[in-house]
Amino acid sequence: VLPPDQLQELPLARLVSLSQSFAKLRDRQNCEFAVQLAVREPLPPKALAQLSWSLATSRTQDTSLVTACVFAGDPHDGFEARDLAAFAWAVAKLSDVNAKRILPRLLQQAVQKLSCFSPQDVSTFMWAYAKCHIAKDSLCEAAFSRFIDLAEQFSPQGLANLSWAFATLTFHSGLEACLQEVYKRGLAENTPQAVSILAWCCAANMQPVTDQFSRAQQSVHLCRFEKAGRCVLHIVEKEVALRIAEFSAQGLSNIAWAFSSTTALSAPFAQTLGNQVLAQADLFPLQPASNTCWAFAAAKHVDPTVFLALSRRLQHLLRLRPQATRRPMEVEVCASAWAFKSATLSDAKLDLCVRSALLRFGQVQDNMRVSKLSGLSDCDVEELQQEVAAPKIMLDLSDRMVIRKPYGWVGLPQVRGTRLKAIPALSDFLASKQPCAIFSDTEHQCGMIHRLDVPNSGLLLAAKTYAAYYDLMYQLNVGMVLREYVVLCHGWIPWARREIAAPLCWDDKAAPSHIARHGKPSSSSVKVLSHLLGQLELGAAAAPYSLVEVSIKTGSIQCCVSTGRRHQIRSHFAFIGHPLVGDAKYSSSMTFLSDHSLCKRNFLHRFRLVFLDREEQTVEVVDDLPADLQHAMSKLSPKDEQSKSALQHFRRSFHQAHRGTQ
Repeated sequence: VLPPDQLQELPLARLVSLSQSFAKLRDRQNCEFAVQLAVREPLPPKALAQLSWSLATSRTQDTSLVTACVFAGDPHDGFEARDLAAFAWAVAKLSDVNAKRILPRLLQQAVQKLSCFSPQDVSTFMWAYAKCHIAKDSLCEAAFSRFIDLAEQFSPQGLANLSWAFATLTFHSGLEACLQEVYKRGLAENTPQAVSILAWCCAANMQPVTDQFSRAQQSVHLCRFEKAGRCVLHIVEKEVALRIAEFSAQGLSNIAWAFSSTTALSAPFAQTLGNQVLAQADLFPLQPASNTCWAFAAAKHVDPTVFLALSRRLQHLLRLRPQATRRPMEVEVCASAWAFKSATLSDAKLDLCVRSALLRFGQVQDNMRVSKLSGLSDCDVEELQQEVAAPKIMLDLSDRMVIRKPYGWVGLPQVRGTRLKAIPALSDFLASKQPCAIFSDTEHQCGMIHRLDVPNSGLLLAAKTYAAYYDLMYQLNVGMVLREYVVLCHGWIPWARREIAAPLCWDDKAAPSHIARHGKPSSSSVKVLSHLLGQLELGAAAAPYSLVEVSIKTGSIQCCVSTGRRHQIRSHFAFIGHPLVGDAKYSSSMTFLSDHSLCKRNFLHRFRLVFLDREEQTVEVVDDLPADLQHAMSKLSPKDEQSKSALQHFRRSFHQAHRGTQ
């Protein structure tokens, strides 16, 4: 109503008040105008917090205005407790980029003032840091201490939000305390959204922690945490059963995922969830529909009518998104395809729809990206060849290729400052050979469909285009890609052994994977090729070894689902007491040192890949053992005639297949 010249003369306090009013009315345009007038001069902390809150509440899309606003004041200036929480919340809602620049600068103030925060401010502030994955022990400890003082004053939603923050930041002590308070209160006063958040918190953190506790302390702490989580899941199941009609599609999906992930999805509860999913199938967005399929398939609770309804919904949604440019769609549709294969429910229409959607998505990415030649120069490659064996392109098709990764190479370039930064990267080698944009796109793994650890060698499948990348990712998820390895391990594995199945979990990239009851289901198919004997040193007893063929397939037509987890083969063989030769991470230091006389690195080589090309023709690539592994084998001899005969048969079939792919 006011003329522009009068608006420009309004004092800051009036402009702030106007922006807040427009934000509450969801009047984005006028809210942005009021903020734009206000940020012409430096802002005091309170105005900075209030204007940022207004932009976040109005859901502005003006990124330049957001940046101008959140940097219009000095975050080091003293905020009041409530304003500090509101500013952190607004920054986290508005922009991840700005949040990761600003929120760390608020930490010192926050730790000092958390003792003055109200329960709502504590949960709001911690939510902001968890959303941006900014974890600091001092902040979590301060929030935990404040929660202990005010636990009974937290609202049900505030308690759920704080639980989510602690779960996201993997601060288990705080999460355990929150879950104990939830269990004491019950869930009658919680909204369906809060109930589904709490279920997610229980499921997302049921794995061992390694940073703050010794192994002995871990067992005690994990037992306490699991008990709290299981107790909350128990009352969640009862509450959901009573109020099932109140839950949204997203809430049902979250509940199904949480119970499936913790192996707590009973048949009666699955039936209850399935009936409501069936009733709301036409309301499911893409991600919840995909996650729900995954949850029911992973828990082996398969109701064909529910899957059929979700299939129809998925097909409808995928057809509505012909120009999708959001990468998580790849994860969503691949998860749904995996679920139907795992549930032994063949759906040709859904398969076609998924592959078409991924192809369209890949083509959009190809059209958006500009190819550029970068990476290692020919001179760099020659220099590296003098230090370690160089990669080799084994098969070069129009849109995909197979590369031999030598020992000593990493797949992707390492972050500056890490201990692996000097190790040559396979992605640089690829970028130096062909001008494909995807080879320099780390978000898409530089085109590589899977990886091999630095100490290992073998065949890698890579895509030259984004369309090929998504096609191969689909194949990987539904079991069309077969990977076969040959390994040498300590001891004699029984001839009859056909599988190693043990759930795996891992806490960070540096720590080894380990077996845990609530880890991810993991299965390796094994075939003993030979029992061998070796001599460690002159006069020592002959050491027993087994040469084993290992197959990993993410699925199959019969859906005998195997998996490809982090360090799966290495950790599985160590778990059954037969660590791989030369494996420093999964064997004792004494064993590793003694292995050096036989093999100076992991004896693990991926020798066979099977996949489909763009014309859907089966392609098989076989690679011989590298020279260093062949040299190690020359030091060993078969234990008996059975081992000798089996080893000769493997070598004949191996060389025949190898000649057939040359």
